[in-house]
Amino acid sequence: MQSLRSRRLTFILVLLGVFLGAVLQVNAPSIGTGYGLVTVFTVLASLLLGGAGAFVAVLLGHILGLPLVLASRSMLLEVAALGALLRPVVAGVAGFLASRRGRVYGVLALAVLLPLVAGSAGILYYGDDGVHSLLAVYDSLLVLLAWGILVVWEEHGRAYGVVGLTGLLLFVVGFSFYPSTAGIAGLVGVALVLLSAAWRRFERPLLWLAAALLLVGVVAGFGGLAANLRVLGYPLSPSSYSEDRWVVPGCGNVMEGVHDPGRLRVLGCTWAEGVVDGIPFVADDGDYCFDLKVSGHGGEESLLTTGNLVLRKGRLHAEIVPLGLRSGVLGGAGDKLCRGDRVRVYGALVIDTDHGQWAEIHPVYKVELLERGDGPCVSAPSRP
Repeated sequence: MQSLRSRRLTFILVLLGVFLGAVLQVNAPSIGTGYGLVTVFTVLASLLLGGAGAFVAVLLGHILGLPLVLASRSMLLEVAALGALLRPVVAGVAGFLASRRGRVYGVLALAVLLPLVAGSAGILYYGDDGVHSLLAVYDSLLVLLAWGILVVWEEHGRAYGVVGLTGLLLFVVGFSFYPSTAGIAGLVGVALVLLSAAWRRFERPLLWLAAALLLVGVVAGFGGLAANLRVLGYPLSPSSYSEDRWVVPGCGNVMEGVHDPGRLRVLGCTWAEGVVDGIPFVADDGDYCFDLKVSGHGGEESLLTTGNLVLRKGRLHAEIVPLGLRSGVLGGAGDKLCRGDRVRVYGALVIDTDHGQWAEIHPVYKVELLERGDGPCVSAPSRP
């Protein structure tokens, strides 16, 4: 039986985790990691605090995080509000089942309800455009891993829990946007910790191996990890609260003419050269969109996130906003692009947190046509 002091400490630690997760989360879930940190700590709240405690901790964490999220404009208001309303209810239901029927029931409730509620809310609110909320199915993976770590922690001691939880957090951060060695090391480290619980003969060696692997993963995958932290930590950066938060040297105000800029995390100005792969199209908001099979780009780091690799078939997305069309961004390409065109595109490199966390050049400021392709062409909307 936990002492009153121990229960209070557990509540505070879980509350802080939910708060941090609520601040760092993005509009739509990521491939492999769902909604990330906020999901991990929602699981711990449900399994450690019971129904009422889980509801209060998750609700308070979201409420405390809302001012930072809204002031930094790092999430869309409706998405942040829906999370603050729905996730505490799910945590409370799962916590109630865990305390009354056993943790297995609470875990099953979380594994089913978290993705079901998030996916349904996204589709009901956004319609077809909310399909990316179905990536919350990866929350079920985080639920199972967090539960396994908690079991190992309680049965084998603090060292196992700390290494396991560190591995899980490393996996979440290391896979949220750009795939990294650190994320792979985190997932394998968690697997080793869980394996140590079942393979008692090699219990200690497996734990030490997991800890060493996490350290090596951080060092070897530091570049990708740093890139993910940069995107994930946007709401914690002081520059995110200034009036010129979207003014980037070389590009100016990159959000001028862009709808709902709170869904985009700006990384800087860049260029990319490649072949238009697929047929260009006009989005519902009037943006002229196309995908590039990139052959060269400005900067040494990778342009493509997990979202690009999986959802866009390894291509870089690009969008010309109506304001750009009016100012002649297409230049020598005339009023159209064709599949197979070889082009060089200049603009703002951003992560679209509303659509699979893929990277894109949005808005595009200039398109240079290097060679006309022979595929189908699509004209841009007429310029008023």
